[in-house]
Amino acid sequence: MEIKDLTAYAFEKYHIEEEHKWKEFPGFSVLCDPDSGKWAALLIRQWDETTGEEVQLCDIKCGRLKPWEEKAPYLGRPFRMKNANWTGVRFTGQTEEDTVFGLFDRALVRNSREGAVIVLEGSTGLGKSSYTETLLPFGKDTPPPKEKEVPAQIRQMKKLYERGDGSFRQKCRNFYLQGMFMRDYEDDAPWKGELLHYFPVYHDLGTDQLRGYFTWRTGIRKGRWEKSNTCYVYLYLYELLNGIGTASPQESLEKLQEFKTRYFGAGYGDAAMEKNLTRWMLEYAVVMKFPKETAERFVDEETRKKDEALVILQVPEACTDGEVVAALCCLYGKKTLSAGLAAEAEERGTHLFAEIWRHTVKTYRHIGRDFFTECFGRKKAFLWHPLGNAIFFERQRAERAEYVLNPVRRFIRREGVWFVESYQKLFFNRKLFAGLIHEADRQLRLYLKTGHPLRQKKEEAWAVPFVQTVLEADRKAVEEAAKPKIVIDFAGLDRIRKDAAVTRESLLTEEEKEFSLPETPAESAESLPEPEEPVLFEEINKDTEEPAAGQTSELPLNETELALVRLLLQGGDADAFLREKGLMPTILADDINEALFDYFGDSVLECEDEQLSIYEDYRRELAELAGVDTDE
Repeated sequence: MEIKDLTAYAFEKYHIEEEHKWKEFPGFSVLCDPDSGKWAALLIRQWDETTGEEVQLCDIKCGRLKPWEEKAPYLGRPFRMKNANWTGVRFTGQTEEDTVFGLFDRALVRNSREGAVIVLEGSTGLGKSSYTETLLPFGKDTPPPKEKEVPAQIRQMKKLYERGDGSFRQKCRNFYLQGMFMRDYEDDAPWKGELLHYFPVYHDLGTDQLRGYFTWRTGIRKGRWEKSNTCYVYLYLYELLNGIGTASPQESLEKLQEFKTRYFGAGYGDAAMEKNLTRWMLEYAVVMKFPKETAERFVDEETRKKDEALVILQVPEACTDGEVVAALCCLYGKKTLSAGLAAEAEERGTHLFAEIWRHTVKTYRHIGRDFFTECFGRKKAFLWHPLGNAIFFERQRAERAEYVLNPVRRFIRREGVWFVESYQKLFFNRKLFAGLIHEADRQLRLYLKTGHPLRQKKEEAWAVPFVQTVLEADRKAVEEAAKPKIVIDFAGLDRIRKDAAVTRESLLTEEEKEFSLPETPAESAESLPEPEEPVLFEEINKDTEEPAAGQTSELPLNETELALVRLLLQGGDADAFLREKGLMPTILADDINEALFDYFGDSVLECEDEQLSIYEDYRRELAELAGVDTDE
């Protein structure tokens, strides 16, 4: 670093010009405070005849050095000034610009009221001087510095800067105080150029650059959306985050959103800047306790999808098959369904994949933990630094707060420190999660006969029974659905009977209409010839006795058959009944099915391994016809 770097910094930032006050000592010059005229720095250029090189020195009125500054080899006691408030600087290849610039800033802020005395007598310790040194006072005879065209409010703003402990929080505090002081300031002095500063603040800009910023900001506030350099953009966004120039946090957030829409929407800025702005809007919404619906608008796409997927997979029963499979795809990192799955089978494959996940989450247990916890761990709290990559002065650091963004993510502040509680990818058991997905994909390809077969992995053997259970249940459902179902429309049958009766009546002759059949069994029996074997007739009548009172039946069954049907409907012991009667179940089932075929058009009893049962499709109707009350 050289003296010219310091003079350039003073002119660019403060409009301070180097002043040569002594014609007889051209190697000496000063940099003065533009407001008070006090000296801020004495610049010394001397020729060292021993080395044949120019030596550059400087005394800066910055006050006592901080402990960490005293370690710098190029800083030490002043060379010409006799006051403890001055520090000597030796310009070499090791001199750091940021440190010297900071000392100069501090000198202007101090605005000391003391007079200045320069010693131009005695040895400099740099070899023999080529001139005679004398003591020169700096008093009333010294001409005042040149007037600078710097607006008074900008000069006053610069005076508000305090170096303090030099921390980042101090930097944010200075920005907030200076910004609030300049919140309504307007200017009309455009500045064109590019500035490169990390975390830019007002203190980093020279007077012309500051006036250029406030001119651009004035235009933005009046609706003139002009492209500007990166530093100006960040300064404006920092102001909105700190509530500079807005009446409420709501207005700040609205203006941030407006800037994103208008400025970036016009093609200005870059992707990194827009990404920062989106992140800041979310963090600002959380810190300022906006409604959850507001904060959700600013969650980045990747985080939003991951959180939604975790919520779905945690309670898959409440979600559709498509939502479950989409969540699996999101966290698995690639398409989950078989690559060769035919379009007509896609819906079925989606359903089976979702059912496999639901079944596994419901039934899997390991050391008391469910499958979701085994795959994704538990929510953990980590330090969170809202607006940590922005200039933001948080004024209520000690306040406790809790902000629930969604079921899997919340933010907590305790004793001024923020934490975010969520499921961290670092603790995901991807091997376990991917194992179930791969095994399900492998078996589904075989089951649905689609895609290229996958190789079975030994380490995924644990997942086989979970997948097979779902596929076996589906297989049975398909087989059951394939069985023919006969549906009898009894209302239609009744209509057919009535229509047939009308047709038959129209076909009868007059003689046939006059002839009538006996109305009672007794009349019918009298008109028939006597049977040759009356005993058999009595036995038949015995078998067809009327059912007990209260159990009327319309079924064409004898007493034994009707009793068996009722016993089956009521869940009784059919085996004991058959043993008591000495009957064979297969023969009795055939007789009953044949007798009832006209009613149902199908078999109503099933006999499998000598065990009788009623088909569930006909149970309710059969009970009504048999006069049996069931619990159904």
